Amino acid sequence: MAPLKLREISVYGVLVVIFAAILFSEPLALAKNFEAAFQ
Repeated sequence: MAPLKLREISVYGVLVVIFAAILFSEPLALAKNFEAAFQ
């Protein structure tokens, strides 16, 4: 693999962070909704 340029690394890093934030925020939001529904 050719080494990535700093700009490419930052772009991919931002995309990964956003993707991870969406993946982790969805279950958390669903869990909070379930907790509120059962209380």
